[in-house]
Amino acid sequence: MKNVTKLLWITVLMAIIGFSFVACGGGGDHPTIIPHTHNWNLETGVCSGCTDLYYSIGDTGPGGGKIFYRSATSFDGGRHYLEADLANIAGDKEWASSSPTDYTNTLISGTFGIVIGTGRTNTALILGTDANAPAAKACYASSSGGKGDWFLPSKDELNELYKWYVAGGKGTFGNLNTDYYWTSTQLTAAAANDQSFFDGSQRTGGGQKSNPAAVRAVRSF
Repeated sequence: MKNVTKLLWITVLMAIIGFSFVACGGGGDHPTIIPHTHNWNLETGVCSGCTDLYYSIGDTGPGGGKIFYRSATSFDGGRHYLEADLANIAGDKEWASSSPTDYTNTLISGTFGIVIGTGRTNTALILGTDANAPAAKACYASSSGGKGDWFLPSKDELNELYKWYVAGGKGTFGNLNTDYYWTSTQLTAAAANDQSFFDGSQRTGGGQKSNPAAVRAVRSF
């Protein structure tokens, strides 16, 4: 009886001061003094109740790679993160294929996306024209971490990876090297954006699509 009375007093006290533990109800409407339980979706990294983000930059993502970009504002159809695979695609790759059809001097419509959230679309459009495009195809075909949605990053997406690489200490993330890496951002019929991981430079004229360069697959979620 004493325990029941004590519990009743605690309940009354909590009601008076407006303090209770509640399930995360969403919308960010809970006063900050009210703790609540998040309903985390680890595949999207978002709370289904209040839209708080679960992962931080540098965490291991759902695909087993490292998260290098995080945004409270969604991009690319509701995504909030970019995750990079832990290793380069094996062997340097050309941006465009030269056999059986030569696409190394072909302008592929729509693949000029630069900003974060455009790499996935760029990759799909590249392969829609040049089904054997080595860099894009290798990323698209990857099943690393059990995921099938890897792609060749856009110019700004790759630059975010470079910035995280520098901030985290060069050489500490997944064997990134000092080579030029391809992006999925096209410049001209014969050239696409690439970026040096030695000094972060992005050649204004890009790299020739027929030249091999390093490739690192990323995914958004």
